[in-house]
Amino acid sequence: MNATTTRHSISSQQACAKLDWIQEQINAVSSEIGNSASSIRFVGASKAQSLATLRAFAEAGLRACGENYLQEAISKLDELERFNIEWHFIGHIQSNKAKQVAERFAWVQTLDSIRLAKRLSDARIGLRPNEPLNCCIQVNVDNEPQKAGVSAESYDELVDTAGQLPGLRLRGLMAIPQPYPELSERIASFKRVRSMFDNTSPPQPQYWDTISMGMSDDFLTAIRCGANLVRLGTVLFGPRPPK
Repeated sequence: MNATTTRHSISSQQACAKLDWIQEQINAVSSEIGNSASSIRFVGASKAQSLATLRAFAEAGLRACGENYLQEAISKLDELERFNIEWHFIGHIQSNKAKQVAERFAWVQTLDSIRLAKRLSDARIGLRPNEPLNCCIQVNVDNEPQKAGVSAESYDELVDTAGQLPGLRLRGLMAIPQPYPELSERIASFKRVRSMFDNTSPPQPQYWDTISMGMSDDFLTAIRCGANLVRLGTVLFGPRPPK
């Protein structure tokens, strides 16, 4: 039995309460900044969470999940197929896994090279020719050497190329800013992402609508800075189960 099926989970009632609480937080900050709460979505960052936990959240109304590792994700996609969850890939994609990612996921939030863009597009065209793969370009906003994401020098070329590939639908940006202890520094990073988004001219601007940034400890700040898609792990599911 897969380890992800055996870990402790919560009830659907508990999951429903947690989803309601998250939505209340989003509603409050949306009202504060004058945006419609319906324009802001959250994805459950479900890495290492059990099938039972995800089933409880799906039954409670969670409709989007993000996975980091393909091998771990496959069983979840298969077992939870009846819930019509929108699956996002939010981890690094190895070249030899691009075809499976393009086949099984609705979104890729970690597009960071022309080579990967072409692999994903070619695979998607062959598998789902009438359903382009939604993609966000991952930007390394704080220029961290250990972190994935396209560099500023390669950004414009990637936007132009990926935005014209028939198997992709370029939707916007994703970033994981450096976790600065000072809130002002995090805000500066978020604002740089927002500025990049606003100053980008993609080939198909009608689809350019997504800023994915903000996680459990800073998602409300990210929303205040322009995020309309946030990725929530611990604050939604609780602490990640031990390996």
